[in-house]
Amino acid sequence: IHSNLSLSTSTVGAPNTHAASCGGSGNEKIFYVEVPAGGELTIGMTHNTYDSRHETRWGGSCPGANLVACTDDPDTLQHSWINTQDSSQRAYFIVDAYSSGSGDFVLAWNVTAFPPPPPLPSLPPLPPLPPPLSP
Repeated sequence: IHSNLSLSTSTVGAPNTHAASCGGSGNEKIFYVEVPAGGELTIGMTHNTYDSRHETRWGGSCPGANLVACTDDPDTLQHSWINTQDSSQRAYFIVDAYSSGSGDFVLAWNVTAFPPPPPLPSLPPLPPLPPPLSP
């Protein structure tokens, strides 16, 4: 799956259409990644040039129906989420500003997919039933 990926980007000139659940009213960027059933996502900023807030959500349409975590400080705190659903789920990461700021940041993430458990062993077939007894 994905392993230790990173992206340098910026919220400068980005829209201000969403607010994180823990606040924020600046320009934001929203990222998403598919997390397989049983997989684990670890995501966060490794560096930024402004006072930001960040939030991780999963499921549903953008920006995600279910809250994992929302962080004001520290800006580099990573979020982790394990997909306990029976199917792949989309996870969203929102980078917003504490107030009206914007700036550059480096986003890093990792998705670990755990292999499915081995199949259960097959049982031998049952022997045929004996014929019915005569009265």
